[in-house]
Amino acid sequence: MKTGINKLISVFIMLVMITCMSVNVFADVNDDASRNEDSVRSFVERLYAYCLEREADPEGLNNWATALINNDTGGLETARGFFNSTEFIARDLNNTDFIRVCYNTLLDRAPDEDGLSYWVALLDNNEQTRDSIVDMFCHSQEFIGLCDQYGIINSLPDPRVTYPEACAVLDLVGWDLRAAYDWTRDNITYVRDINVDHRYTSRQLAHRGFSEGNGNCFVFSACFYELACALGYDAHQITGHITRSTGLVVIHSWVEIDIDGTTWVFDPEFEYVDKEHRDGWYFQYGRPRTFVYQDITRMN
Repeated sequence: MKTGINKLISVFIMLVMITCMSVNVFADVNDDASRNEDSVRSFVERLYAYCLEREADPEGLNNWATALINNDTGGLETARGFFNSTEFIARDLNNTDFIRVCYNTLLDRAPDEDGLSYWVALLDNNEQTRDSIVDMFCHSQEFIGLCDQYGIINSLPDPRVTYPEACAVLDLVGWDLRAAYDWTRDNITYVRDINVDHRYTSRQLAHRGFSEGNGNCFVFSACFYELACALGYDAHQITGHITRSTGLVVIHSWVEIDIDGTTWVFDPEFEYVDKEHRDGWYFQYGRPRTFVYQDITRMN
């Protein structure tokens, strides 16, 4: 009897120990998240102090920090935002003072004499612009190390590397979402192909559209999806079903883009069939004179 009681006591002690360990693990995770958030906010506060010479306003600080924490932007893009702001430009710094701000803000140190002279000469001789110098500082190992120190990514992926075919189109038509949509609608010829669907990746589907100029709804939506992503939008290619006016339910693909917490629908293939009477640009589900969308699944 004592042996059984001893076993129960041992099991109880083990359960208590496991519970305590779990609590400590979750506490450590929460502490890490809190420390990371504080670190990111400190990074943003530096930019306010060095670039704008003032304390961060709560709304601005929260917006920049949230974007960095969610990896919606990187250190490079954030720095560009401050250096290109009307508030910074209004300081009307001469080239020497501008370079000093670059060193203090982006390298976290004062400039050495040779370095200061070198960068100022590039500006004085019109060999570089201020924008290009900020970019060069942001690609330095010192700035990359600074981003690591504050727990943020250095920069977002280069769209020209990730979406080369989409970027080539945007260079032709303009880096604008409406221009990208119109290009997709007007430059891909619809070809019915029941074998091309969600079993292919968006990259494979888009490549067909960009290289061959034809395809079905999956090719249309994949091309516009990549164009939107290259522009920096939070885009997703969708697979699902639609109900036609005849009542027939068929497989279909379109694009969703999340903008300021709202999901918008884009369906260039829907409009391709009848441009005069159909509009697949920028709408929400349930709008009259569009498909009835169902079984909605994001492919990416």
